[in-house]
Amino acid sequence: MLSEAIAAYAHDLSIFCTLALLGAELAVFRPRMDRNAVRLLPQLDLLYLLAVIAVIATGLVRLFFFAKGVAFYAASEIFWIKMALFAVVGLLSLPPTFAFIATRKAAAGQGFDLPPARFKRIRTFIVGELAVFSLIPLAATLMARGLTVRPPGPMSMERWRPDCCGGARDTGAANARKSIRVARRRSGDLGNDLK
Repeated sequence: MLSEAIAAYAHDLSIFCTLALLGAELAVFRPRMDRNAVRLLPQLDLLYLLAVIAVIATGLVRLFFFAKGVAFYAASEIFWIKMALFAVVGLLSLPPTFAFIATRKAAAGQGFDLPPARFKRIRTFIVGELAVFSLIPLAATLMARGLTVRPPGPMSMERWRPDCCGGARDTGAANARKSIRVARRRSGDLGNDLK
């Protein structure tokens, strides 16, 4: 379905833009900045905010209209972990945003030297954002593969897949039965096929 592919592409592109803008903030932010860097940081931060809004908007479109549906995601612990990670990134972005705005006002169109302690503190928040943000694709990958934190089976992180009625069923046994059938067909033994 073309519309689903476009929605997935838009979501991925907005995630890449968010990450690129966050990396750009980290690269431009220095203890001693000229007036261009002082002026550029709040602009990058505004673009970062717009990219985050695009991530949320495209994610909601995928959640409600495409992908696996609301019921699948609402029942997934990893989905909620992913949302919590996204919220942590948002909270970590607040101190740098306020610092960029304050620096621009204090610089008054000139260059600016940050005190070392303040620079280190704000840089730590930006690096923290990048570190937490890097965990979000991991959570998305685990979720897309149907992995969960607490499956009803005896092993954690076991593969589960929603069935047609919205419940979960173990795909491991079904895959094992299919593998046995394929092996028997190849060997010429078609009798007593497992159901």
